[in-house]
Amino acid sequence: NTNTHDDINPFRLSSFSKEKHKYMAQYDVEYWYPLLHPFSFFTCFVPLSRLHAKAMTNYYYAHCVKSNPSSFTKDDSDLLDDIKNNLLTPAMMLNSFDSYFVRLST
Repeated sequence: NTNTHDDINPFRLSSFSKEKHKYMAQYDVEYWYPLLHPFSFFTCFVPLSRLHAKAMTNYYYAHCVKSNPSSFTKDDSDLLDDIKNNLLTPAMMLNSFDSYFVRLST
């Protein structure tokens, strides 16, 4: 494939294809932050496991959609506490910054 990203129409790429993922990745903050960090908020990347993401989904369906209240368990609650702690740690270290951005990422 000799196409550059400028030649690609993203609306014609197959959903969830490697080509579309590669094209869209150039717009992810992980791609542009190293280039623009002097001009942006301090950014901290916090990893998010699939278990944490599933706990967030279970919370959403149990509490927001209310379609499956029993899907949210004590283990899910503990995982959400982990997420809160993972987000608070960088926030506490950054108390000298007025603003910052935290990205949950897998």
